[in-house]
Amino acid sequence: MPADERRKLRQQHAKPILGELKVWIEATLSTLP
Repeated sequence: MPADERRKLRQQHAKPILGELKVWIEATLSTLP
């Protein structure tokens, strides 16, 4: 598999994870005093 295809696949998998991380961080920050 060419490197650019591997990169594309990795980015497709990373997007949902980064989205969840952002939501978690925002939720955590909002609970801090």
